Order: sequence, then structure tokens, then C-alpha cells
Amino acid sequence: VLLQKKDGYIVDNPNVGPTLTNYYWKWGNSKPFLDLVKELTGKDLTGDAWVDCLKEPVARRIVREKREYEEMLDKIKAQGSGTPEAPKDIDLMMEVNFVDGDEVISSTTDGGLLAACKRFEDFVGARVASATSS
Repeated sequence: VLLQKKDGYIVDNPNVGPTLTNYYWKWGNSKPFLDLVKELTGKDLTGDAWVDCLKEPVARRIVREKREYEEMLDKIKAQGSGTPEAPKDIDLMMEVNFVDGDEVISSTTDGGLLAACKRFEDFVGARVASATSS
């Protein structure tokens, strides 16, 4: 919420990474979490912000978030980049395995992350279809 309020957007915001790195990630476990939050936000972490989010009616939240999403699409189009294209793949520079118990459903070692996600999506879809047809 802080970065949303500060910059107006989070997705593809070049300030998000450096901000989180400087105020959160670089410290690891060397500082207590509540201290990190206070340094980032300037405030102590309380339940007030969470409670405020929960007070917003779901229907209003859906309308607001849809409006924010559409505004971001309009912003992207205004920058001349049109509709964002889906990436060909995403290199996380690590191996990711999707597992079900001991069974490896898919892995990034076999075609990349997006292919692994698709295989896992198909697995879950088949599982749900099987469960609902019984």
C-alpha cells in the first residue's frame, strides 16, 4: 500500500526493487521485522492498516481495483507500448519444481518456467475435473 500511495502504481515500477532492497532485503535477519517496517514507512506496524483494508466492502474493492488495472493499461498504451505482450519465458536463475507429495509434476529444467507453470496448471485442472465428476 505504501508504494501504491507513494508512486501510484507497483507493477513495473522501477522504484519498488531499490526501495525493498534498501529498507528490507539487505538487512536479512540482522534487524527485527518491526524495525524494518518502521524504517520503511516511518510508522510502527499496527493492525490499523489491515483493519482499514478489511472495512472496505468487497464490491467496492473490486470496482476500485478494476479501475486501477484499467488505468494502468491506459498508461501503458499512452506510452506507446500498446498492450503488454506475454513474456516468452521468465528466467528466475534457479530451478523451480512443482510437486504433489513425492511426485514432481513439472520443473523449469524441462522447458522453462512458463512451460512448467502450464504443465502444473493442466495437472491441477485435471485433478479438479476428476474430483468434480465423481
